[in-house]
Amino acid sequence: MDRRTLLRTGFGAAIGAGLGLSPTTMAHSAPEAAPFGGDGPDLEELRRALSRPDYLLIPGQPRYEQLAPPFNRQFASVRPLAIVTPRSPADIAACVRWAVRNGVPITPRSGLGHNYAGFSTTGGLLLVLSLMTDVVWQDDAHASAPVVCYSTGTLTKKAGTLLVEAGVTNGMLHPLLERGNIVLPTGRCSSVGVAGLVLGGGIGFSDKMAGLTCDRLVETRLIGADGEWITCSEKENADLFWAVRGGAGDNFGIHFDFTLDYDKYHGTVAFYRFSWSIDTAVDAAVALQRACADAFRDPRLHMRIGLGTSGTSAPQVRANASVTAIGQFYGSARELRDLLAPALRLGTPSEQAANAASIRDVTLAEASELLNEDVAPAPFTGASAVLTEPLPGERIAAVRDHLLTWPGSSNPDGVDIALFALGGAVNDVAAEATAYVHRDALFIAQFNVNWSEGDPASSLRVHREWLDGLTALVPSTRAYQNFPDPYLRDPQQAYYGRNYARLRAVKSAYDPRGVFGYAQGIAPQ
Repeated sequence: MDRRTLLRTGFGAAIGAGLGLSPTTMAHSAPEAAPFGGDGPDLEELRRALSRPDYLLIPGQPRYEQLAPPFNRQFASVRPLAIVTPRSPADIAACVRWAVRNGVPITPRSGLGHNYAGFSTTGGLLLVLSLMTDVVWQDDAHASAPVVCYSTGTLTKKAGTLLVEAGVTNGMLHPLLERGNIVLPTGRCSSVGVAGLVLGGGIGFSDKMAGLTCDRLVETRLIGADGEWITCSEKENADLFWAVRGGAGDNFGIHFDFTLDYDKYHGTVAFYRFSWSIDTAVDAAVALQRACADAFRDPRLHMRIGLGTSGTSAPQVRANASVTAIGQFYGSARELRDLLAPALRLGTPSEQAANAASIRDVTLAEASELLNEDVAPAPFTGASAVLTEPLPGERIAAVRDHLLTWPGSSNPDGVDIALFALGGAVNDVAAEATAYVHRDALFIAQFNVNWSEGDPASSLRVHREWLDGLTALVPSTRAYQNFPDPYLRDPQQAYYGRNYARLRAVKSAYDPRGVFGYAQGIAPQ
C-alpha cells in the first residue's frame, strides 16, 4: 500500500496552550511594542529578515518570558538576548547569517530544552523550533520487505518513512506511531524533542528491536555555518551524515527536518511494571540485570531498572526508597513470566502478587501509553555511565546504602537511578559505522537528582556533592551524550571515544570557525 499523509497537527498551538498561549497569540498577533537597546546588535535588522516580524521575541514580552527558561530550571537564570520561533528553513538561515555577522552565539532548542547540562539555552540568540511540527508519513513497504514472525505478532522491516520537522516532540509523535503500529525508537518523556533524541543516539523501549533512533535516520536537512541549506544522507555529504548520527545537536548546524525509516508490528506485546521495597534492592537488581544480560542478543526484551527515593527527611527517604522495573516484551505474558521468573519470586507475598499481576498482553499502542512518562520542569543535576557488565551485588549494596544518605528535597521526583538495557539491534552496528560509539554497552546508567525552585540556594552544591559520591560507586570512563554532565573532566572522550578525531575532522570541514557549539561541543581541528 502506498500512502503519503501530511499531518499539519497544530502541535505548535498545543505547546502554546500548555504555556497559557492561544494559537493566535503564538503565531498571528501583531508584534508587541517593546524598544530594543541602542548599542547592542541590530535586532530590528533580524526582525526584518524573518518571514513574520512577531517571530522575534525580546526580554519583557510575555512570550519571551514563557519560552526562555529551559526544562532544567537550574539554568533558568540564563537570559537569551532574543528568541526567534522560526517557521521555515529560510527563517533559520536568516538567523544564522545575522548571528554570524554580529558575533552573537546561536543555539537551537527542540522541545522544552531538556539538555541536562543547560546547553539548550544561551545568552545569545535562542531558536525555539516549536512552530516547525509537520510530519510527513509514507507507508511504502513492498512484497519483498523482510517479515519477522514472533509468537504474538509479525514485524515488517522498513515498512515506510516519516519526515519529521525539528520542533516535533515525543508526545506529538507517539499518537501517530500508535495509530500506525509503527516501531520507531523514541524516548519516554513526552516533552523531549525528537531532534535532540536522534542526533545524540536515541534510546527507548523498542531500541533492541529497531536500533537507536539515529540508526533509523535516512536523511536530514540543516542550515550550515554559512547560512546555506545542507542535505545529508548516505549518498550526499556522507561524512556529515556519519557525524550527525550520534554526534549530538548544535555541533554542525541547525537541523530543520529528519527522514526516518520505520518497521511495523502487527500483534500484541507483554507489558510489565515491577516494584519492591529497598530491602529487596540487591536481590532484585541482580536478578533483573542477569535477565537483561541473558537476553542481550534477544531483541524482544526491553527493560528499564530503577532505584530511587524521595522525601524531605531521613525517615521519608528510607520509607520511599524502592527498586523498580518497567518495559515491554515482543511476545506473550506467559513467555515473559518464564523469562523473569527469578525476579518474580522475590519480595514480600504482596509484592510478588502485584508484580505478577502487572504482566499483561496489550497492543503496541497500549504499551506506548503505559510506558510514557511526564515530568514537570524543575532544577536537577545528572550524570550517566556506559556499562558493559552487570553491577555485582556488592556494588548494588553500596549504591543502596548511599541512596539512603540522600539529604532530600521538596521535589517529589527525588533521586532517580536508572539502568536502560541495550543489546539486540543497537549492538549489531559497528562502533565506527556512525558517530555513536557505545555499541558494546549492556546498560546506559542515568543518575538524576531533583529539587524545587523554592529549596535552599545551597541545593545544587549539596546535591552535586551527593551525586559525585554516587557516581564514584559506578565507575565508568564513558558517558551517554544525550545525558550530558557539565562536570565531566574529559567529556568529548567520554561521549565519543575513538570516534572523536573523525568528528573533529567533519567539524573542521563544515564549521571551521565554530559558529555552532557549546562548552562540551565538538571542536574543529
